[in-house]
Amino acid sequence: MNNRIDASVTFSYKGQTLAPSVSLDLDRFLEKEGKLPDLHLLLATENNIGLYSYEYEVLQAYPLVFANAEGLAAEFLVGEEFDVEGFIAAWKLSKVVERLEEIAGRHLGEADLNARPALRAALIEAYELGRQREGE
Repeated sequence: MNNRIDASVTFSYKGQTLAPSVSLDLDRFLEKEGKLPDLHLLLATENNIGLYSYEYEVLQAYPLVFANAEGLAAEFLVGEEFDVEGFIAAWKLSKVVERLEEIAGRHLGEADLNARPALRAALIEAYELGRQREGE
């Protein structure tokens, strides 16, 4: 699944209305860093706005606007607001479920855990128990 979203900010600077935007490959960031970058900073760098400029300070004062979500990200876009934390949690769970489906397929012949919600829940609970035990 390809998770993408567009982020932008519209603001006025020196009498001009500016609207820097960036299209985000959310999977790339989460697979590489486990989190999304500072999106105001990314907007500035992708749109040639100096990070030590007043223009950047003005950009930071305005809220991000999101649009054109694809994949799982679309479930977390409401109007122009994107639930970043909710999306990240759901994305991480989807990666766990993918691995659990591989295991269930090898050992139980069950490749689609959505078809067996009780089995899916049991495997996720076992996974969480294992994670908790690692922390002890």
